Amino acid sequence: MGKKRINEILMATNNFEISTQLGRLDASHGFLLTNDEFGDVRWKENMGISGAARKIEMIRIDGNQEFIVTMNNDAPIFLVKKQNAK
Repeated sequence: MGKKRINEILMATNNFEISTQLGRLDASHGFLLTNDEFGDVRWKENMGISGAARKIEMIRIDGNQEFIVTMNNDAPIFLVKKQNAK
């Protein structure tokens, strides 16, 4: 059986909630990576997710891909994938 190719990777990170032993470590505000037909992964888009993200779940509403990003001590963030995006 062949390998399934991952086209995109959506990442959300924690801003700086970490053990006090290590001090403050800032992270990104989430980003989208894309994988081309040669297997090269590249940055595509900044997601602007601020805060401590905990989990991302993909859902479908009326055939559209949407994502729920749950946050620590904050309201969830909803992202909608553009129809023409691959």
